[in-house]
Amino acid sequence: MNKKPDNNFKNNSNESNSCSSPLEGSIIREHPVLQSNYKNKITFYYNDKKYYGYEGMMITSALASYGIYNIGKNLHDNSYQGLFCANGMCAQCRIIADGYIVKGCMTAIQDNMRLYSVESLPSLKREKLESFPDIYETKADVVVIGGGPSGLSACFELLNNSSLKVILVDDKQALGGKLLLQTHKFFGSKEDCYAGTRGFEIAKILEDKLKENSKINNLKIFTNTYFIGAFENN
Repeated sequence: MNKKPDNNFKNNSNESNSCSSPLEGSIIREHPVLQSNYKNKITFYYNDKKYYGYEGMMITSALASYGIYNIGKNLHDNSYQGLFCANGMCAQCRIIADGYIVKGCMTAIQDNMRLYSVESLPSLKREKLESFPDIYETKADVVVIGGGPSGLSACFELLNNSSLKVILVDDKQALGGKLLLQTHKFFGSKEDCYAGTRGFEIAKILEDKLKENSKINNLKIFTNTYFIGAFENN
């Protein structure tokens, strides 16, 4: 599928075929705020070696539990790349997963998943055109790109003050944007910014509030979705 992995990718790691990762103790199982769902152990492969992780764990987290932080090389200067933003906003942790380039910090490991480090310009899995699903067509007056606080607020305004058909697109699994990463309690006033509530909880409040809107039928929400604009006459 891609060329033989560079042995230098063993740096900063203690690669082995043991059932438990060397840094198993670094995995947070109890947190004062967040719930840990790391229960079901699964098998995955990195550069043709077997490893173990937990269902729902991101690729970069699973590899980091083995001390593996460098998972690619920069095409131009050959420098190592790995986890950087941890929010899917950069391409530093791109990795080949089952033949496709993905962002390691945003993609969960799957049982028997095959992972390969990205070196130079690797060959990728060939996709047969007929395997693509049927094209889904829909129409809207407004497309809101991004389901963070601003995008959600825009949808509120459009639903409350117009009869426009709206599409909301976000590339993450859940709406909320950066709020999903914030565990601290906000300060200020409750009326303005839900003071006293944690960021990820505010994200859920805003999402529920949006879905309970009386004009929710005017809104279509697409998560795990990328938006590309194509216009007539360029």
